[in-house]
Amino acid sequence: MMPFSVFTPPDSSRIKQIFTEITPRYDLLNALLSLNLDCSWRQWAVGVTLEGGEKSILDIGTGTGKFLKAFLAKGHFEKITAMDLCESMLEKARRALPDKNIAWLKADISSGIPVEDDSFDLVTAAFTLRSIKEDLPFFFSETARVLSRGGKAAFLELTRPRSLWFRALYFGYLRFYLPLVGALISGSGRAYSFLADSILHFDEPGEIRILLEKSGFEGVKSHSYTGGIVTLITARKA
Repeated sequence: MMPFSVFTPPDSSRIKQIFTEITPRYDLLNALLSLNLDCSWRQWAVGVTLEGGEKSILDIGTGTGKFLKAFLAKGHFEKITAMDLCESMLEKARRALPDKNIAWLKADISSGIPVEDDSFDLVTAAFTLRSIKEDLPFFFSETARVLSRGGKAAFLELTRPRSLWFRALYFGYLRFYLPLVGALISGSGRAYSFLADSILHFDEPGEIRILLEKSGFEGVKSHSYTGGIVTLITARKA
């Protein structure tokens, strides 16, 4: 076990501030810090998630729109909604997806998902769960509410490697390299310190499975990539 310090997740107003600060360099830093693997992770996740026949998609914590864009490149959706807390992120996503028929929704997940019950075939979120760690039971219950019966949820998240030696290396990367490079390029060291801490203290995939099943999901599956530093979790509304 790694000696983790006590971690208190910030509230939604602080999360909004953090992501507003790093919006201009967010995509550049994602590419640099992941050695450009983030593009492959999204593509792999889309390939595993899509089954064909999905007509509606809700992307939560859409950020700059990269995950949603990957789904739109492979699927054919009649109804598309992108939701995020941060207006600057949504604006960047709008510029990246200017010709799509997308409903843009600025909303705070801590207050719920402001859409009707049984509205979507597919709900997606990439690198979002860590920011709402304390509200995950509520978030999953809301996700189940807005999904149609038999609908699918797909969550792509940064996790911790499985092997002990890789964990030790990754611990050093998170504690020193990520905050330093993040601070130098984005100008916000505290933002990338939060991101590192949120990875170190995030629930294991098995714990997420339990929360999803308690929220009305079944068939929960985990797919790990790059030694476990990224995990895709899919589940179907019962």
